[in-house]
Amino acid sequence: MPTSGAVHPRSALSIDLLSAACASCRVRHARSGRGLGHQRRSALKFAEGLAAARAYADVHGHLAVERPRAPESGDGFDLGTWLRVRRTRAQMLSPEQARSLAELDAWWNPPWPMSWQRA
Repeated sequence: MPTSGAVHPRSALSIDLLSAACASCRVRHARSGRGLGHQRRSALKFAEGLAAARAYADVHGHLAVERPRAPESGDGFDLGTWLRVRRTRAQMLSPEQARSLAELDAWWNPPWPMSWQRA
């Protein structure tokens, strides 16, 4: 039986493994966290989506895009899904982002169903 303060060899190994796992989690979290890298990627993705939305609105005059149809530009960007995600997370958009979409189409995120908007 170990004396007070002593750690059994198996326990010591478990503690070492647990410490290594926690250190690994911290490193992984730091790399995939919500830091500046994520903010930059998010800003770039929004800019890409906004450019596709602008091109679509220039041709069609609205942003009631059927999903998952991509615009005729042929770039493969799934504008319909991108807009659907923006609509479901509209409260998370910055005021600038919401204003940019509203400038393209005042009804980009209507309070009624999009199926009615498309009709």
